[in-house]
Amino acid sequence: MATAAGPSRTTSGTGGTAASTGQSAPRWSRRAAFGVGGAGALALLLAGCGGSARLPARTVLLSEAGGGPLPTTGLAPQEGHLIELPGVRYQVRGVSLSESLPAQQAREAGLEIPDGEELEVVRAARGEQLLVVDLDRRPPSFLPTRPVPGTYLERVLLDGVEVARPGRSAPEVEGPRALQILISVPEDITPERIVLESSLDGITQRLSLLDGSRVSSDIEHVYAPRPDLEVAANWWQRTGSDPWTFLAGTVVAGTVAAVTPDGTWAAPGSLMVSLLVCTYPTGRPGTSTLGLVLPDGSTATPRGDHSRVFEAVEGGGEAWFEVPRETAGATARVELSAHGTVLATEEIAVTFTRE
Repeated sequence: MATAAGPSRTTSGTGGTAASTGQSAPRWSRRAAFGVGGAGALALLLAGCGGSARLPARTVLLSEAGGGPLPTTGLAPQEGHLIELPGVRYQVRGVSLSESLPAQQAREAGLEIPDGEELEVVRAARGEQLLVVDLDRRPPSFLPTRPVPGTYLERVLLDGVEVARPGRSAPEVEGPRALQILISVPEDITPERIVLESSLDGITQRLSLLDGSRVSSDIEHVYAPRPDLEVAANWWQRTGSDPWTFLAGTVVAGTVAAVTPDGTWAAPGSLMVSLLVCTYPTGRPGTSTLGLVLPDGSTATPRGDHSRVFEAVEGGGEAWFEVPRETAGATARVELSAHGTVLATEEIAVTFTRE
């Protein structure tokens, strides 16, 4: 049986190189924006006879396509079979595991078979199988739909070794997008050995590309159900000691989240709670403050600078608080003041409702 090596080549228009480097080298193709590594179609080492040929060990191919050119068996949605970071959600929609592929399907998927090869079947390297994964990428449902500041890294790991990077440095997905991965894996592969690892500033999660399960997560607590937040109707209106100081406003909305827009995460056992304040001051500004009184009598203060919540223009702002996850209710306390004088204190009921 002879071995025919595809020549080193440079793909026109990209400046990338796809070269044959031996069976131990990982190989991938950038067929779309998700891929990294050598550009263009994948140059293969093929050892063929009798209408079939074997792929090199550790072959990897990434392809962005609606459903992918290679067939897979769909996976039923299951709890815990996804990972999310702000701006992106990953979920395995289908997989197939086989020893070989029809040569025509391999060509359509982007595997480059040398000219003159009349092949019917492309086989995995000895001791390996071909894993095909349909990976769904869409906006998250547990976390904010926009990325937060920080460094994102997404990569495919086989036995802890990086073999491809399917993600972007700052993901933001407006709708569902499909990515198909073809990768050679050992015959005795198990779910935790072949994973998509997604991380943000050291917060790491892993999703199995074999069965779609969430193998590990540094933020497992964010997937627990969160309560809804209700804020009682309210309105305040006060005038200062002079007619030019007039304070009016309302707390109009509140949300519960696992992470704030600036990338501050709730600790395990806690929630991030936002209160949106609309203010209508005129004339001279006040120096009002906002706190959240918890059932134990302690007062949570807004995280970071919340000066814009009470700035002296029509509008307002958002204040974020960290509270215990099991909090059932709290009181938003607004202390209205101007020129060092407290004009009034408004208390607004905040209720956490759970199904």
